[in-house]
Amino acid sequence: MFDGVPAQWHKTPEQTKRSPNEAAYVFLGIMLAALTVPAAFLGWALFQSIGSLLH
Repeated sequence: MFDGVPAQWHKTPEQTKRSPNEAAYVFLGIMLAALTVPAAFLGWALFQSIGSLLH
């Protein structure tokens, strides 16, 4: 299908360079993934407290 040649070999060096902001994007992605757990817990606790107030 690819004739045994990786597509990256066809790219110019400018196209194969990593983005200067790639480390920031990776960091933000990890932070976002890590913060979803406490955010979900806080959301659950908030809904539980509102539910108990309405009963």
